[in-house]
Amino acid sequence: MGSYRQFLAAISLSTLATFSSAASAATATGYLDAHATSDDVRVSIDTAGQATIEHRIAFRVGAGQFKGFDIVGVEKDAVLEPVVAVTTQDAGESAPVVGGAGSATPLANGMGAHVAVREGSDTTLRITLDDAKGVKRGTYAFALRYRVDMVAGRAISRDGALFRVVWTAPIAHEGLDGARVVFELPSAPTEPRSAAQKDGAPADDGTLATLRRAIDHDELELVRPHVARGEAATWAVRVDPKAFPEIHDARLRPPPPVLQAAPARGVDAALLAGLGLLGALFAFVALRKARNVATACEAAQTTPRPLVALPLAARVACAGLALAAGVFIQLGGKPTGGAIFLSAAMALVTFRTPTAKIRARGPGSWLAFRPDEAFEPAAAPGAWLDAGTRRGRAAMAIVAAVVVAITCAAAHFGARAPLLIALDAIVLLPLFLTGGQAQLPPTASTAAPCLRPYWARLSRDASLRVTAWARVPSGESVADELRVLTVPRAPLAGLFGLEIGLAWALTPAGYAPTPEVLVRVHDGSAAAARLTQIVNDARSVPGRRPDERVFMLKPRSPSVRATLALVTEIARELSDRRVVVAGTSAASREAGRAPERRARRAAPAPRIAHGSEVFVAGTP
Repeated sequence: MGSYRQFLAAISLSTLATFSSAASAATATGYLDAHATSDDVRVSIDTAGQATIEHRIAFRVGAGQFKGFDIVGVEKDAVLEPVVAVTTQDAGESAPVVGGAGSATPLANGMGAHVAVREGSDTTLRITLDDAKGVKRGTYAFALRYRVDMVAGRAISRDGALFRVVWTAPIAHEGLDGARVVFELPSAPTEPRSAAQKDGAPADDGTLATLRRAIDHDELELVRPHVARGEAATWAVRVDPKAFPEIHDARLRPPPPVLQAAPARGVDAALLAGLGLLGALFAFVALRKARNVATACEAAQTTPRPLVALPLAARVACAGLALAAGVFIQLGGKPTGGAIFLSAAMALVTFRTPTAKIRARGPGSWLAFRPDEAFEPAAAPGAWLDAGTRRGRAAMAIVAAVVVAITCAAAHFGARAPLLIALDAIVLLPLFLTGGQAQLPPTASTAAPCLRPYWARLSRDASLRVTAWARVPSGESVADELRVLTVPRAPLAGLFGLEIGLAWALTPAGYAPTPEVLVRVHDGSAAAARLTQIVNDARSVPGRRPDERVFMLKPRSPSVRATLALVTEIARELSDRRVVVAGTSAASREAGRAPERRARRAAPAPRIAHGSEVFVAGTP
């Protein structure tokens, strides 16, 4: 029995010696179980683009003596703070292990940690505990700090209207969960935003962004769910350039465009000569226009009324100078200032409607004119500058075509050139649209274009006789009023004729014509009685002869169609149906019926509905 107990004791001692030697061997070989659990980073960037980067790296030590670790992938130009603040986080506590930058005090054993660039590498930092024995099991947080010039390191670049700030974290050797970076940026009107990217292209990596804005700074917190083993995570944000007013790098803030050197004198002389020629041409045309207006006003016994009351020579000279100055200022890149001078040029060549004095007409005779004499009057002087005439409309169309061609050709010189040319061409409109015949007191020549359609349409009716009817003052050879005289070929007894005339109303733009119909009948005749029956509220005034009565009717609307309808209806009602009209009997026979020769029985007279009540002309 004694020998058996001795045997068991020997085995126990042998086993204990074996385990003791194994533990001693493990300690001697330096076995270590430590890994990083998190890396919270804060990137604080000032207004000059200088960044202070703070790492708070947590390590979990499970076994062995933890003496330090490496950080791989730090910027080459990083300026280090050598002291590292180390705290323990066991049992929910945060006790300082060594003071960093005077913020904490070392433990009683005097252990500390420092950071330095590892030999043979510009991007690897070595964090080493001061105590050669290191630390044992537990969780420790290392807070280190260094500064980086983000502008010199090309970490800030242009991204459209904003700046792109990119920072690449050190390599995660074992991978990290919940990687977190906080960008502290100067405040700016536009809030910063995340711009996650991978290989230079935007990618959806699951990054969550949280923005906190303060008065003097903005904080953009970025959290990524996982960073893979061996990955150097890239974090990117887009920032308003106004957050970095002290950055003056030419890449980020291009210098203002340098003014081009003054062109050669030959180019300046050519430009000034072209502008001078343009202004002189405009002044010459304005002078011709003003003289034509003066001649026309003298013939109409009135006075021209330019919009700007200046002498003729001064007015046209200022107009040419204003046009040249406006174009020159536009070529200098100031379209608003040029438009002011162009508006002044337009005002200098604009004419208002002259004030006409009402004069009593003297005696005259109404005569029949040939259509070519009545409706094709001689062109007035300067008609090519009057858009109210055929020559003026043709000239205006040619000028418009030339402007369109120049505008299309100017598209090769810039996007704004066609628009400026089109707007500058508006300065020509007052030359064509003001100072024309429409602003002068109406005459027979003025009424001819308006009355020609009536004569052309009524002349096609075989049952009517149509004549150009004009009034010639006594002792003169030029008519002062024009009308279209219409008479049925078989009129009722007492009908003298139907006259289509124009009543003129003065407007701010000139004189506007309104058609009217005058019916002349013998007082007490069958035509007068018939007219009284078919016209509502008919009133009459004495005519040119003692036995003549005149009725003036207005159509439903002041249009050619309505006026012709009224004249045709009145002429049909005032025709004698008992008389066979030459030229209609043959057509009637071809139709298989003879014209009616008998007088119809008296029947209730139809009432002609026209536009307004009947009223009488002041000078029938």
